[in-house]
Amino acid sequence: MAKKSSKHNPDPDIETPDETPSPNQVKKKRKAEGEQQVDTSTGEPLKKRKKHRRDAMEEAEKDTRDATAEAPPKKKRHKNRTGLADPREDTVLSNQARKGLEYAFLQFHRPSKWKFNKARQNWIIRNVWSAENVPEMYLPLVIKYLTNVQGGSRTKLIETCQSILDKPHKPEAENPEEKPALKVHVPAPLPVEVAAVGDERARAQTLLDVLALPTEVQ
Repeated sequence: MAKKSSKHNPDPDIETPDETPSPNQVKKKRKAEGEQQVDTSTGEPLKKRKKHRRDAMEEAEKDTRDATAEAPPKKKRHKNRTGLADPREDTVLSNQARKGLEYAFLQFHRPSKWKFNKARQNWIIRNVWSAENVPEMYLPLVIKYLTNVQGGSRTKLIETCQSILDKPHKPEAENPEEKPALKVHVPAPLPVEVAAVGDERARAQTLLDVLALPTEVQ
């Protein structure tokens, strides 16, 4: 009968020495033990807690940057050097009046940004006679703009001025008991002479005098 190998039938009374673990096994064992370690106060794995702490620090730094970030710079407003009244700051004008007057103002304030708009020009031509839509302080601006109008619009504008002046003019009867109206002076440079502003007839005469001049003189 063949004798069985002691390798397959180890003696239980004899201890078999443990095999020496490889470096990779040691590394994996330590990694597993590290993942299983928990914080006794929170019960969370230490690695996960470190991640949460890092996220919290990053969030705090972000909030600090947002709080200390400078406000976006305001758009620089170009100084008015035209000598004309600026309608952009007038809160009394109607919405349509402001758009029309701002359109005319932009032509002289920032010519490179100005673009022709037929609707805006037609509004100015229709309302140049209205002291409500075109107050006294903006009449020099409107007249200066209209001096550059050409073609059929210019011809029609001259005809309108002439028709207003051809109407019979009835001066109002003077009342000795009526107190004279106070004249309010508006400190605005006038590039053209404007007399009796607010009177349709006076506006027509002033505009006609300017339109009658040669273009190069204007």
